[in-house]
Amino acid sequence: MCSRGCLTLLTFLSFCNVNLATTIIPPKDINELFQHSEFVVFGEVKAHHDDFGTINKFRVLESFKGAVNKNSTILIKEASTQTASEWLSVSGDVNFAIGEKYLLFLFKDGKGYYRPRLQALSVFQEIEKDGELILARTEKILDLCFMGDIDESLLGSYKSNQFRQQLKSNKIAYKKAGFKSFDYSTNRIQQIAVNKTSSCAIPAHCTTLIGDPFNLNTFCNISAGALSPAKYPSNTHLEIKVANTASDDPSTSLEFTYLEDAIQTLNNIDGISISLASPLVQDCNTTGCSEVATVTNNICNPNDLPVIWVYFDDPCDELADLSPSCNGIVGTGGTFAKIPCITDQCGNQWLEAKSSYIFLNSDAGCLSGYQYTALIIHELLHSYNLDHIGGSCTALMNGSLCNSDFVNNVPDFGIRNLDVECIEWMYNQCRDNEQINNTTFQGGNADQYFTVNEITTTDVIIESNADVRFEAGTFIQLNPEFEIEAGAIFNGLINGCTL
Repeated sequence: MCSRGCLTLLTFLSFCNVNLATTIIPPKDINELFQHSEFVVFGEVKAHHDDFGTINKFRVLESFKGAVNKNSTILIKEASTQTASEWLSVSGDVNFAIGEKYLLFLFKDGKGYYRPRLQALSVFQEIEKDGELILARTEKILDLCFMGDIDESLLGSYKSNQFRQQLKSNKIAYKKAGFKSFDYSTNRIQQIAVNKTSSCAIPAHCTTLIGDPFNLNTFCNISAGALSPAKYPSNTHLEIKVANTASDDPSTSLEFTYLEDAIQTLNNIDGISISLASPLVQDCNTTGCSEVATVTNNICNPNDLPVIWVYFDDPCDELADLSPSCNGIVGTGGTFAKIPCITDQCGNQWLEAKSSYIFLNSDAGCLSGYQYTALIIHELLHSYNLDHIGGSCTALMNGSLCNSDFVNNVPDFGIRNLDVECIEWMYNQCRDNEQINNTTFQGGNADQYFTVNEITTTDVIIESNADVRFEAGTFIQLNPEFEIEAGAIFNGLINGCTL
């Protein structure tokens, strides 16, 4: 399988990499998480059930909810999956370790496996800290995307014995269970827009779902290739196709309208070219499927066409149903990538993105039309291999989708400059024109600008030891106060920019 999502390993040319990111509407507090989970158990991972460690034998030491007996062994399935040639990796999915103890809030999927209801948000790991046992969140919770605010009771740690005693009463007074809050703001830095000094500069706030932007050119075409970021070749036109056996969201009659609005909004961003296929609904049989990823890769798009497949109503029964109060996993999106790498206008090498997909949960129509459309756009941008942007209400790709956007109907469903900067860095290095004003190019940097038409400057200084290159298709206009210090390198070329 190809890997989609967050973490992936690549072996060689035959290995496909797929990473997925997941959006969750959180329950209002820890008690609602308990109420909406089918099973709540505490126990120990005794062994792996498969060769790759994605299905785990879990011995139940205590059962707090659901028909699971103490001392029984159940199979816990991770959202990530692997075969000898494929790996699907999902953001926020916990990799269970043999010998470790966990408190789990579970549901049973369509194949009979037990799964964490909300991925890392449904998992506490028992660890020792300061001489006592506590139930703590794993670091994977930082990879999740939340739609709306999340209560502190869902994010902190608890004293293990006290918390488990409260679970026996089916009512958690969390502050009386040794609760300790955790400030996630230190891990989700508020990002602000900055002036770029190059068409090729990596904006500091941009992250990629597969790989790390700062690993460009470092791991490409080798066994650690998953450490390299992925993108579609620039100027790639992507088509949206909806699987015929997953083409209906029974909770709304407007799913195609929301999809159309999302596509129209994305096409307003330079660097993105995307359209609805004609016909929109096409053959793709999801009957009896276990993972949408496998269906996409093996059945719907085996030839790696530039297509994003869309699935409504959780066709493979991979997700817990949304609760009556509309919380749970609402959507997932990601892309496949492969080697060998492709080279962009700036000379950087990327893994090549192949087909992508998104799928929405049953009853996603509990969202407002604005929320539903914003969710689709967010997941489609994951399909372009954009990952989350730090901060709150500064970008549609923030780890938490902004409530105030929904209330105030913010234009473009919350897409902001931070989102656009990341898209342009990856997909629009050839701008139509560049106006460079009040800019100082400092020594030690190699700064490059590429345009289809013209580059114009005002008040520009190129300091000693700086290396600056302008390439424009028609003309370069260096207005007064353009200064090149001794020892600097400047090249200006009339050279049509094509990607």
